[in-house]
Amino acid sequence: FAGAEAAYAEALEIERRTAPGSDALGEALYALAYARSWTPGDDAFGLWDEALAVFEANGNWARAAAAAGAAATDHGNASDWTGAAMLARRAVALGEASGQDAALGQALRVLGVTLVEQGEFAAAEPVLERALTVLGGPTADAAAAVLDELGLVYQETHRYDRAGVVLSQAVAVKERVYGPDSYPTAISLNALGALRDAQGRPAQAEALHRRALRLALANGREAAAAAIGSNLGRVIQQQGRHAEAEPVLRRAAEGVETLLGPDHEDTASAWANLAGDLQELDRHAEAAEILRRSLAIYERALGRDHVLTAWTINALARSTAVLEGEAAAGPLYAEALAVSEARLSPGHPDRVRRANDVAEHWLRIDRPNEAMT
Repeated sequence: FAGAEAAYAEALEIERRTAPGSDALGEALYALAYARSWTPGDDAFGLWDEALAVFEANGNWARAAAAAGAAATDHGNASDWTGAAMLARRAVALGEASGQDAALGQALRVLGVTLVEQGEFAAAEPVLERALTVLGGPTADAAAAVLDELGLVYQETHRYDRAGVVLSQAVAVKERVYGPDSYPTAISLNALGALRDAQGRPAQAEALHRRALRLALANGREAAAAAIGSNLGRVIQQQGRHAEAEPVLRRAAEGVETLLGPDHEDTASAWANLAGDLQELDRHAEAAEILRRSLAIYERALGRDHVLTAWTINALARSTAVLEGEAAAGPLYAEALAVSEARLSPGHPDRVRRANDVAEHWLRIDRPNEAMT
């Protein structure tokens, strides 16, 4: 995209001179904004706003919806969730006005993704289910991306059977539309692997992640391959093969950081996965150092009250208990539980695990009454 940006900029200047206010100008603005959104350091927000204004002025509601949705995605990538949500809802309204199912369905998908990224799973579910219906149902060509997100919602709300159905449907649609060796297929395979991991089926998860990794590498998607490699290392670790998992996890974390940067949330996740393996190897000092760094990244990117931040705080509590004692770990366990209770449903496995960790902490310091509350 960086190489194409100059050409898009030149085309935009031509449209400004020859077709001011036209849809052609809007398309030129859209193209340059999209290129800039993929170029580190470039700000595309003003271009999205201008493209949106042009399409709205011309009554081109479908393209206006697309511009608002793309702008929402760009704001989300910059962790501006307030701006992302506002633009996504505007995209839905414009999609409704267009009368076109494709425009409305994609706008609903963007809104659903925005809600998912903020952990608002209950709000995201009906939005994504409506998107799926509007786009033609679970077997439609346009349904695959919605199925991925809907599967994540069902997984995060511990409805694993429903998640398995929709993620398997996503794999089938992508294999048909893009091919069995395509990168989009790899994304759904990785999501299905993550579900099997959450279900406590690491051997199945390993097979899915290995196939997803092979496809990502074959398609030249190095950043995705590094993230998938981290998931693969995690499920290898969960099968007790800790020594085997460590180099896989370390290589993946280094790759994610190189490709996405030191402050990206996927970098935090990859290093946190390595820390979990180091804890199993009783290398708590190394694990704690990594977890503190991951926690700082999550706080900047997602906030202190996000479920991933809570997971990292809880993991840090485990190593803190070994290195500094249970008294130092107690506030960390308590904070992780408080965030989980605020953000997750009562029966969610992660919330249950946080509660169990707090109870075990109280038992270790001989305070059984607190453990029972």
